[in-house]
Amino acid sequence: MFILVDVQRIIQIAAILKCLQWTKNSLLFIPAFFAAVDWTPILIYQLTLAFISFSCVASAVYVVNDWKDYFYDLQHPNKQNKPNNISIALNKVILLSVSLLLIGFGLSFYLGIKVLIYSIIYWLINLAYTFFLKKIPLLDLLPLILGYQLRLLIGGEIANGHPSAWLISIILVISLVLLVQKRQFEVLFYIESEIILRPTIPFYVRLPLAQIIKVLYGLIALLYLSYCLFIFQQDNQKWIILLTVPLVFACLYYFWKLSKVYFFKDALQLYFTNWLMLLSTFVWLLIFYIALYT
Repeated sequence: MFILVDVQRIIQIAAILKCLQWTKNSLLFIPAFFAAVDWTPILIYQLTLAFISFSCVASAVYVVNDWKDYFYDLQHPNKQNKPNNISIALNKVILLSVSLLLIGFGLSFYLGIKVLIYSIIYWLINLAYTFFLKKIPLLDLLPLILGYQLRLLIGGEIANGHPSAWLISIILVISLVLLVQKRQFEVLFYIESEIILRPTIPFYVRLPLAQIIKVLYGLIALLYLSYCLFIFQQDNQKWIILLTVPLVFACLYYFWKLSKVYFFKDALQLYFTNWLMLLSTFVWLLIFYIALYT
């Protein structure tokens, strides 16, 4: 018996839930990896549940935000005629969002009260963004920045391997540069077409975004170099980590140049469709695995 699968419908649902954005939730595994914990089946099971839980909570936010942003999405060069660019009835939005929250918060509670608290904080911050913060310059950057940090905190809580100040700082600056780049692209689109893709664009037009982006990339490189030297100083047996420095520097420069070519392509999409970035990430993870686990 053959089961007919409506591929178009699956693609549409995945777009509405923004499943590609779930890849950000891989940050949940990062604290355990860098803490070199014992990867027991229980830990893997709990981190996987945390991934599912946070993905549900994030999608609950995405659904409401996309419904609220419907007008702006119609003008976005990358969102016109896309599967997620559809007007969903408010009652369906509420039902879908609540269902996802029940699953997400239920799994979070199962994993621990702190995990649940972090998940609720993430939801509240993003809900505030959807209805208020997106209209306030600079504060509209807050949800994504805190979202990355909350993922690290949840992963650290589950693995009992709390993220270091180095890791928190590097992730913080990476989230900042991704956000500023996104604003830069929206500013360029506004200058060319006079179409405002978000309420805060007139503010960002006045900022030297190109220079800010360069400074942020330089700061990432400096923080990473400092982190590797710190590890080497603590244990010179881990000298192999220093080999990742030129690799990371090259990838930062390459991604910066790449993002300037593909202005309106989502950063995640740009990353996951580039084999060189994926290969570099694999090599980087392999070197760290050798250094931390052998």
